[in-house]
Amino acid sequence: MSKNSSTLIVGLITVACMALIVMNKDSNTFEKPMTIEDNIIWIDFHDSKMDIWMSSVDEVYGFQFEFEGAALGSTDGGVLNREGFNISNNERVFLSFSFEGKSIPSGEHMLISIDTSYPNGKNNVKMTNMVLAGKGGKSLDFSYYNSIYNSTTFRTN
Repeated sequence: MSKNSSTLIVGLITVACMALIVMNKDSNTFEKPMTIEDNIIWIDFHDSKMDIWMSSVDEVYGFQFEFEGAALGSTDGGVLNREGFNISNNERVFLSFSFEGKSIPSGEHMLISIDTSYPNGKNNVKMTNMVLAGKGGKSLDFSYYNSIYNSTTFRTN
């Protein structure tokens, strides 16, 4: 085998491994909620983090989520990081948008993974406010699917 062939094979294997890592980074531990809503947010709760997911027929330009019963920490991964969105949070509120006017396209996406502690347990976490903005700051109609109780708990507009 020539040196060029070996280099090509190693390069292809490297690209394949990187693709698998990226694809697995945005995989949830449960199926998308079976709901009638076109635009929905849900959370995949883990022991020390939560992954916020979105399924949407609209492009989304900004996000704000507020929580009770969870202490938010650092963020990692997700389409918001990959697309270069500005991300800010304290222990209760998460905010993200793009100064460049970028949007998250319609479809299903893991938005972000947030290191989280649950002072009263995962079953006591509540999303208390949710705002999603479309083009020009227009408020978008979204539902929140509470994966703990398997129900849609509230809508925004």
